[in-house]
Amino acid sequence: MGDSDVGVVPSEGPRRAVGGESPDLDAWLRCGCALVVAGVAAYAWYVHQRDFALQGGADEVSAALWPLSVDGLLLLATVGLLKPSGRGGRAFSGAVGSPAYGPEADGARR
Repeated sequence: MGDSDVGVVPSEGPRRAVGGESPDLDAWLRCGCALVVAGVAAYAWYVHQRDFALQGGADEVSAALWPLSVDGLLLLATVGLLKPSGRGGRAFSGAVGSPAYGPEADGARR
């Protein structure tokens, strides 16, 4: 088994290769670095959005909650788009799948 046989399983973290090899330290290091970068970005986003709300005239409590509400709405929208539709098709088959888009929209019939 080579180094390419050892990888990261998202729900389990770095996994062991077959044959009892040691855990892939490189995979753990990459996951740790990604978490650090994501944490720094989240903190910078929060501080920026809080300052934005304060400059807009919000009180301290509202300014502290503003970034969390924006992140929550983004998270809900993302989950809603990625959620399976239950019909075996794409989740966002509404407007994208309607005849208002594509060749039918401009009157071109085949």
